[in-house]
Amino acid sequence: MTSELLLKMIDEIYDLEDLAQRPILLNLIVRTLPLFVKSSTGVFTAPTIDKSIRVREITPSLLYYVYTMAEMTREYAKGEMRSDMLKADRLKLLKKFAFSLAATSRTNASRRELGDIIKDSVQPPDEVLPLMVSDMCVFSFLVRDEADMIRFAHKSLLEYFAGEYLVDVLSHDTASGLRHLKEHVFSDEVLFFAGSAASTRSPGATSIVTEALLKDHDRRFVYNALTFLAHAQAFPEAVRGHDADAIVLRKLRRDTQSFSEGGFGSLEFRRCQFEHLKFFNIHAGVVEIHKCRMSSLFLERSQVGELHADGTAFSLYLDESSIKAIQFASVTVSGRMSRSEVFIVGMKGSSLTRFEFEDSLVMAEADGFSGSQSGELRFKKCILFELVLDDAWTRSAVFEECTLIRCFVKAATPNPAFRKCRGVLILESGDVAQPVEVGPQLWGWSGSKAATVFEYNSEEVPPRLDWQLLKAFPAKRTRNYNWTREEVIGRLRAIQAKISRAAQAQKTTANPEGKP
Repeated sequence: MTSELLLKMIDEIYDLEDLAQRPILLNLIVRTLPLFVKSSTGVFTAPTIDKSIRVREITPSLLYYVYTMAEMTREYAKGEMRSDMLKADRLKLLKKFAFSLAATSRTNASRRELGDIIKDSVQPPDEVLPLMVSDMCVFSFLVRDEADMIRFAHKSLLEYFAGEYLVDVLSHDTASGLRHLKEHVFSDEVLFFAGSAASTRSPGATSIVTEALLKDHDRRFVYNALTFLAHAQAFPEAVRGHDADAIVLRKLRRDTQSFSEGGFGSLEFRRCQFEHLKFFNIHAGVVEIHKCRMSSLFLERSQVGELHADGTAFSLYLDESSIKAIQFASVTVSGRMSRSEVFIVGMKGSSLTRFEFEDSLVMAEADGFSGSQSGELRFKKCILFELVLDDAWTRSAVFEECTLIRCFVKAATPNPAFRKCRGVLILESGDVAQPVEVGPQLWGWSGSKAATVFEYNSEEVPPRLDWQLLKAFPAKRTRNYNWTREEVIGRLRAIQAKISRAAQAQKTTANPEGKP
């Protein structure tokens, strides 16, 4: 097998590229992949203990299966075993021992614990048990450390055998298998091998878990079940009413993937292909989108702590939703948001081809839009807080009926349009700093003193509604501040009420008798 063909197969097999990053696993892959021979009908054939297997798809668990069976066959061929343990019994014990470690988040155990597992599984005579324990330690991918504790020669072998055991139990003792998923929290690696095994050799296990997921909403079970189904390439198209800590989806392909009525610590999408990714009434701490191909991302009545994306192009639509921090890198995005709240942290190397904001709160870091480009931006009836449009913006920006607080527009933004806006805006153009009335209630400052004005010296800013707005929102140029929409609106209303009372008092003073 040529190196080019080997690299092509590694890239095509689900998540094998990540495993290949570790040298010991790369060696396993390089030694095992050439054992698979593809026929003219597209079927792969590979040797195992006693016979060859025939499959249409190579999965990571299948690679490990062929590798471990080949190694076990080699060890038996030496004829150095001191016990008469059958190959099937040895394999069964390896799986059970690995599962006992994975279920308790351990990597090693004592000889006595291994002996108890052997005694419980195969019931050997008392005089044979010590020989079986020794044989297991020497010839079964197990090693002893300095404290005479027994562990697997490599952690991935533990994860593989534990995943195999879990699929076996789900397939032959459904109640026990589902109970394991509910009682323990398994690592992503164990569920990866379990899902990989189920996708090719035990498809019934995925049906069992999918059906149970419709009834069981236990948070631990949901995490295990969804992660297992994701790795089995059987992830449900619509996830509704479930909560879980962290879900990772890799190379998932479908028209629409939706999440509704639930909460997640994090949702991560890697190299997936969707037409539409939809969130309805979802709470998520972090949503990460890496090198995916999708047309659109919809958020409706949802709250996301952080949205990260890189190497992706999509349309973003928000309705009555909030994103506390947006971080994009090399992303092309267009779309629309209404009645929503976003905080833009970074857009480096990204492009907003066309985006509309309506009736929303938009906040940004000082360099949130630095290094990005846009086609057309439209803001309507929005509150814009510390929004900086610098020389990265190339086409046009339109502001209509907006309240601008600590906003800055550099001269390179061509012909920004302000219609019925209010607040204070910094316009950098020319060499002289001077106040410019952009609209009836919108004041701008332009010139070389823009940086000084941006710090809002009370002697330079016009002493009207604008200055009172600025005083209501003290400068906090760190990423840790978080003005909520309610706080901004509340402060604005308080200022408006104060101004109205002052205006009424001034009117009363000028006309104490209230004559028309």
